[in-house]
Amino acid sequence: MDWKEDTRARFFKAAKHITSREERKELERKSQERKSNNVKRRPRRAPDALEEEEAGFERMTTARREPTKGGRPGPTIGAKEPEEGLVAGLVLGLGPGRARVEVDGAEVEGELSDELSALQRGAIAVGDAVGLRELEPGRWRVVRVEERHSWLGRPDPGRPDIVRLVAANVDVGVIVAAVRQPMLRQRLIDRYLIALQRGGVEPIVCASKIDLLETAEDRRQVDEALEPYRALGCPVVQVSAERGDGIDELRGLLAAKLAVVVGQSGVGKSSLLSSLAPGLELDVGRVREGDGKGRHTTTHSSLHAWRGLRLIDTPGVRSFGLAGIARGELAGYFSDLDEHARDCRFRNCLHLEEPGCAVREVAAVIDTVGVRYATYLRVLESLE
Repeated sequence: MDWKEDTRARFFKAAKHITSREERKELERKSQERKSNNVKRRPRRAPDALEEEEAGFERMTTARREPTKGGRPGPTIGAKEPEEGLVAGLVLGLGPGRARVEVDGAEVEGELSDELSALQRGAIAVGDAVGLRELEPGRWRVVRVEERHSWLGRPDPGRPDIVRLVAANVDVGVIVAAVRQPMLRQRLIDRYLIALQRGGVEPIVCASKIDLLETAEDRRQVDEALEPYRALGCPVVQVSAERGDGIDELRGLLAAKLAVVVGQSGVGKSSLLSSLAPGLELDVGRVREGDGKGRHTTTHSSLHAWRGLRLIDTPGVRSFGLAGIARGELAGYFSDLDEHARDCRFRNCLHLEEPGCAVREVAAVIDTVGVRYATYLRVLESLE
């Protein structure tokens, strides 16, 4: 039997139960009904954040399960752990399955509980207040992470639907952007502003390497690029770690606060931290000559303290994504646009092509609003 005959035989064997046109029509009807049900069937509802976190999960995969703009990622993790014998600590750094923790002014290293180790990037961060248990002299285990009052997170590169925590319980976030080498990237600043606002962290924009500005026109262009952030009421500081410009001003803004320092690779975060706190002796890298991109000198987040300053250094990034923000929520993170959105004809206006959009009208005549509107459109497009 050749392949054609074999195919025909198998077809008629499978179809031999069909004896009439009515039966064939009935089968077709049922098939179409099944397809329709598959399309209409709603996706399985994810557990509520409270249910998931009580089970030890803090994988904030949708805007509904994400923290609110108030910046509380969820209740205490490991809350069922008996409090007897627990010692309070502050996370200074993290490694695979382990954490460096400050306990009563001393630094200890502890293993993470199974619950925390399995969800390390989404369950514990530098700056977290934790509870430890001493299993035996000198051997510690982190078993509890207390509720946070603020946080900074980004999508996990391998799982964009999961938020990787960068820092916790910080008061301010310093967004470092070089004016040269690499060039100032407003889009990255804008994304950090949204992420910090979302986590309840006050932002500071720090323009670094101003010693590389050679002409008055260079300085004018940088001032123009930074003006929208000043208009928002965000502190803007121009610094040079090389010459010391602006270092005292920035140090004053960070006094008595816990700050997280973020930015693109190569913008000079480590040099800046070394200028702010000379006793830290951090590694400093250089920008690659071939493409002008930065090198990663900091490979993991860590908390440093020096003479009243408390700074969380973070690895540099090439890009910074946003997760869990619905398109309709985005305008709420642009306060300067949101105040005009109240005059839009439609409450759910996305400020694209909708008739009667007040945001577009104002953006067309006020330059500073127009710049922010262009930023809004870029971020909105990325959320699609």
